[in-house]
Amino acid sequence: MTTPNKRKKHILDSDVSFTKYKFSFEPDNLEDELFEIENQKEENRLEKERLIKMENSLLLIDKQQKEKEFQLEEKEFQLEESKFQLEQEKNQLEISSEELKLIINDMELKSQSLVEREIQIKQTEMELNEKKRKLQILEMDLKKKESDFKLQEKLKEISQLQDLNKSAMLSTTTTDTPSTTIEKPTSSVTKKVTIRKSLLPSNNVNSSSSSSSTVQKSSIRKSICPTSSNLKENNINTLSKPSSLAQRRISVMPSQSNLLMK
Repeated sequence: MTTPNKRKKHILDSDVSFTKYKFSFEPDNLEDELFEIENQKEENRLEKERLIKMENSLLLIDKQQKEKEFQLEEKEFQLEESKFQLEQEKNQLEISSEELKLIINDMELKSQSLVEREIQIKQTEMELNEKKRKLQILEMDLKKKESDFKLQEKLKEISQLQDLNKSAMLSTTTTDTPSTTIEKPTSSVTKKVTIRKSLLPSNNVNSSSSSSSTVQKSSIRKSICPTSSNLKENNINTLSKPSSLAQRRISVMPSQSNLLMK
């Protein structure tokens, strides 16, 4: 760049050396040149500003690029961390999967043992039901035997009463009391004996009761009719106490009727 003083000096120098360079400068050409110089200066200034702007923009772009690189580095670091975490989670999942497999195996074993236990419980339940059924059968048998035993006891009592009545009848036949006082109770005794025989349930019971009654009859007959002295004593007792024998027969008959009602 040239100042106005330099310009003038340059013009003077050019005039001085005119003969040497053989140039001729006119005023119009100088103005044009000055105008061009000014334009060039303006263009240079504008270019400089443009370059400055470009430089600023480049600096800004560079800064943005660096920021992006930093962000990318951060993201890469985060990705590395996430990758490491994923690896850890993967290992943890593998460990947990192994634990789950062990738990599943344990559960399968427990379920199998439970199934076996259920089968055992069912078997024991069946056995208990069978035992219960057998106990019920035994209980029924015991009740039946008890009822049979009670029936046999009653039949024994009946046979004993029959034997007592028969012994009383035998003792009364040897006395000299009037026949009218003896016939009424004997007829009632024979009627009640026939009723009691019709109440017998089975042949086995009849045989057992008849055998026991025959033994008792034989013992009573031996005790009552072995000698003539016993007959005489019985005659004396019956003659001295005729009313007591009738009372004895009357007291025996209601007990027989009670047994029949049972």
